[in-house]
Amino acid sequence: MAVNTAQLGLDLLGVTPATTLLVNGGTTTGGFAAVPLARLTGARVLTTAGPTHTEALRATGAEVTAYGTGMAERVRELAGGPVDVVLDVSPHDDATIPELLRTVTDPHQVLTISNLSQAHGSGARDAFTEGPLGHRYDVVGECSQLAAEGQFGIPVARIIPSPTGVKSSN
Repeated sequence: MAVNTAQLGLDLLGVTPATTLLVNGGTTTGGFAAVPLARLTGARVLTTAGPTHTEALRATGAEVTAYGTGMAERVRELAGGPVDVVLDVSPHDDATIPELLRTVTDPHQVLTISNLSQAHGSGARDAFTEGPLGHRYDVVGECSQLAAEGQFGIPVARIIPSPTGVKSSN
């Protein structure tokens, strides 16, 4: 699902090798999938992330900066100016869309899959009204092959054990 959602976002943004993309929320499953997918197109990828998976994101070729206060200035400095497009897959936060709008020259260049209420009225795009969202089964298969070759993966944040008495189907 993360791979499918990430690719649909990249498709809606029209990411090409000439694109400088900001993935806001690079440590979410959708963000972590979007970064290498965009890199596979040849795009320059910047992403916001906390310290836990920063090195793994950098290993994909992404340029990483912290999220939070001052993020727009850090992104613009890293990019050498505004980015071309933004894919927002970060958790809901009232400050997210206003901060992301400061990283681009046109609000329409921001596409969110998570901060929907903020997108409405700001000029940012909402992935669910951009649709119809379909399925990119070809990308799922491609990522499965890359994962088998050790070239693609999404880190597991934690494993939640089965409740006592529930048998695993493994």
